Amino acid sequence: MIELQHLERFSPLDTLSGDGLRLAAAAITERRLAPGEVLFSKGEQDNLTFFLLGGVISLHSDATSRPLFIRAGSDFALMPLSRLKPRRYTAIADTVSTVAAIEEELLNNLLAKDQAGTYEVTEIEVEDPAWMFRLMNNPAYAKVTASNFAALFSRLEDFKTKDGQTIVQQGEVSDYYYIIRKGQAQLWCSLGGDPPILIGMLVEGDAFGEESLITGEPMNATIVMVGDGLLMRLSRSDFDSLLKRALADWMAA
Repeated sequence: MIELQHLERFSPLDTLSGDGLRLAAAAITERRLAPGEVLFSKGEQDNLTFFLLGGVISLHSDATSRPLFIRAGSDFALMPLSRLKPRRYTAIADTVSTVAAIEEELLNNLLAKDQAGTYEVTEIEVEDPAWMFRLMNNPAYAKVTASNFAALFSRLEDFKTKDGQTIVQQGEVSDYYYIIRKGQAQLWCSLGGDPPILIGMLVEGDAFGEESLITGEPMNATIVMVGDGLLMRLSRSDFDSLLKRALADWMAA
């Protein structure tokens, strides 16, 4: 993870609170560029924001115009590189360079949350604060209180899975609420005694089991892992006390 003092110089990261900056640092990845390597091209509509940590990047608007050179540590380098989308410049490394990259949507959500003061992370200790922040930004958890989030992250259990492992069976009442942290899962459904058919896929960040826990009805699909994975699971009693009301409201909306 990039050290916070290296990030707090950059705009708009310099507007974040200490907790917000810690979450941003956990979500940022570093990329090393060789001389002549293209970071992005004019006209691209990518989802990343880049900050120049080291080296020199040249920004080219077209073949006839003189490029703009951005040197790490300069005033120009304290702003994101050509942040407007579609990109107005092609960015090329003139020297061995290092950039920091963060998903633009994540950064914007982080800035909005930080300014509104709608999250409290100082009391929450997790290994991956970026994953925590993504979960907190899921619309399904919009009505979950900060105190319940603090309890949630202390009570979620790691559940490692294998390729082909069945997590819950159609017709069973779920005993856990599951969130996919790593990996993917298939949804299989059988109607009227017919052989089961594949009806969908679940990916990282998706959850399942809440409807059965809320209604008490059996699962309407069988969940089977594709490849090895990692689930986070929450017991029925913890789900009832921490998430049930908020997720029931979200499902009814």
